[in-house]
Amino acid sequence: MLKIEHLALSYRLPNGKDLPALQDFNLTIKQGQLLGLVGESGCGKTTLCHVLTKSLPYHGLITFEGTELKDLTDTKAYYAQVQYIFQDPKSTVPPHMNLEHWALAPLKNLKGMSPRQAKSLIQRLMCEVGLDPELLTRKPSEVSLGQLQRLSLIKSLALEPKLLLCDEITSALDPKSSQLCLELLTDYVRRTELSVLFITHDLNTALTWCPHVAVMFKGQILEQGPAAELKHPYLQSLKHAAQVLAGLQAPAPPVNGAPTVTCPMKQERLCPWLMRCNKAQEQCLTQKPKLRPLSPEHQICCHVA
Repeated sequence: MLKIEHLALSYRLPNGKDLPALQDFNLTIKQGQLLGLVGESGCGKTTLCHVLTKSLPYHGLITFEGTELKDLTDTKAYYAQVQYIFQDPKSTVPPHMNLEHWALAPLKNLKGMSPRQAKSLIQRLMCEVGLDPELLTRKPSEVSLGQLQRLSLIKSLALEPKLLLCDEITSALDPKSSQLCLELLTDYVRRTELSVLFITHDLNTALTWCPHVAVMFKGQILEQGPAAELKHPYLQSLKHAAQVLAGLQAPAPPVNGAPTVTCPMKQERLCPWLMRCNKAQEQCLTQKPKLRPLSPEHQICCHVA
C-alpha cells in the first residue's frame, strides 16, 4: 500500500552545511497493517511524517497505492486518504475555537458533508468510544488531553482514510487514556483495511500493540519484521535500557568505539550503530550492511545479527 525506497532528505543549516535527516530510508506498509516505528528522539520519525504529508521535498521513491507521491496532484483526495495525528492534540486546535467546529471541518472540507451530516457522524462515533457528545460544545482547555486525543482520532477515522500516521500520540497521555487510544486504533485495524504507522519512542508500547515493528536510527531503517522476531543489536540495546530503567538489570559497561580495530573509514559510510555496538566484527569496519531479507516479512541491516 505504501512503499518507500532509498528516501533521503537533508536540512540546510545556517552555516550552509546540510544535516541529513533521512538517509537511504526503506519501509513498506501493507494494507490493513498496524506497523510500529521505534527510534530515539532526533532519528527522523517526525520528518518522515512531514514527507508523507507532502510538506517537505525529498529524494527517492515513495509509492502510495501504485502511484508516486510526487505525481499525486489531487491534494484534497490524498489528505482524505492519509491522515496525520499529532503528539499534542491541543497544538492543532485554536484555543478560542469550540471542538465542534474543529471536529467537523475535515468531513465538510474533504468529504463535502453538510454540517448536520458531519455532526451526526461524529456524535455517533463519540458514543461508540465512550465520549460524551456534549464535549463538542467546549473549548480545548475545558477537556482532558486524553479526551481530546480520542476525539482527534475519531475526527480522522470518520474520513475512512487508508493510512493513518500516528506521531507519538500516547506519549503525553496517562496510562488509561493511552490504552483507550490504542484499543480504538487496533479495533479499527481489525474491522477495516486501515493501515497505521504508529510512531513511538516507547519500545514496550510498540512491541505490545504492534504485530510488526520497524527499528529506526539516524534516519535509516535497521530492521523491519514481526515484533517477536526482531534481533538487531540496536533493538537489543533498547530492550536492555528498558530493563535497566525498570530496575530489572544492571547497566551495561560503556562501549567506546569499535571493540577491536580502529575504524578506517568515515562513520557515515558504515553502519550508523557501529560506534555504539558491542558485537561489531571486522566486516563491520569496512563494509556498510544492506537491508537483507531473513524471511518474506523480515528484513535486517546488519552483518552479525
